[in-house]
Amino acid sequence: MQYSDEILRSNLKELKLHYTADNLEKMLASLDQKNSREMLSHLVTIETTERHSRSIARRMNEARIGRFKRMEDFNWSHPTEINRNSIEGLFKSDITTSGKNLIIIGTQGLGKTMIARNLASLAVYQGHTVRFVTASRLVAELLSAGHRLESRLRYYANVELLVIDELGYLSYQDRAADMLYEIVSRRYEKAPIILTSNLAFKEWPTIFPGAACLSAILDRLIHHCEILHITGDSYRKTEAKGKAK
Repeated sequence: MQYSDEILRSNLKELKLHYTADNLEKMLASLDQKNSREMLSHLVTIETTERHSRSIARRMNEARIGRFKRMEDFNWSHPTEINRNSIEGLFKSDITTSGKNLIIIGTQGLGKTMIARNLASLAVYQGHTVRFVTASRLVAELLSAGHRLESRLRYYANVELLVIDELGYLSYQDRAADMLYEIVSRRYEKAPIILTSNLAFKEWPTIFPGAACLSAILDRLIHHCEILHITGDSYRKTEAKGKAK
């Protein structure tokens, strides 16, 4: 049966062989130069690479990590206290398989979010589903979910790596604490959480004033957890002062 190029291109797209469909003329031209085995091997390699790239792009988009500086640009000399070996060790492993949470504590402008975004990006490239969300956005989304609350809780419970950024900059009502407890509890000993905060644990009652479940949240978060402290002056403030001078 004779196929036109348009039919062939359509069938390739239906099989999700998008690269081959988009480069059909080049592929057909190369048939005169390669035997069937080489051509098939070449085709499979190209499609596998292209599919992998599309998968990463899709998962990166779903992760909502946003723009960030790479760890190569991290200024290790700025903080007065930082465990560089522990942080660099995190980038040599798969945080999702360790099952351990990671909590990064330090005042603003010391690179907590930068580290968290880079770890989230690494997890995406390792093939995992990831969601990066600020604490305020997470709380707002869950409190306004209405009849979709259970589906949103399931989503945050089931994503392979959940990153909650900037916990501690705002205070929340008891119901927000209940939502966070629900997520932490469902992920407990199943899937890790990376959490950044500008407040030490003893100050967390100011985040959820009077919340009865706060101790339960902390208990589950730190049971299997690596805790990193970063201290020093805000890098952004220091940089701004330098520019002003």
